[in-house]
Amino acid sequence: MVPPAEFDRLGVTRVSAEGGFLGADAAVLMTNHKALRDLDLFRLLPTMRAPAYLLDGWRAYSRRDVTLKTSYLAKV
Repeated sequence: MVPPAEFDRLGVTRVSAEGGFLGADAAVLMTNHKALRDLDLFRLLPTMRAPAYLLDGWRAYSRRDVTLKTSYLAKV
């Protein structure tokens, strides 16, 4: 996890998962942290613009489950 002070130093605005997905064109999941497993992805996906893209760098989610609304890109 990145310390909040590092985000501030870089001038990056932190948002919740909900805020990050809301109206987004794409989402990038690049961690195997426990928080990712606890993420209610199927509640968040419908809040994205359509069509949306999901890059799942750890293949944490099944392509079959995600493709209803999202183009699923997984690590090969």
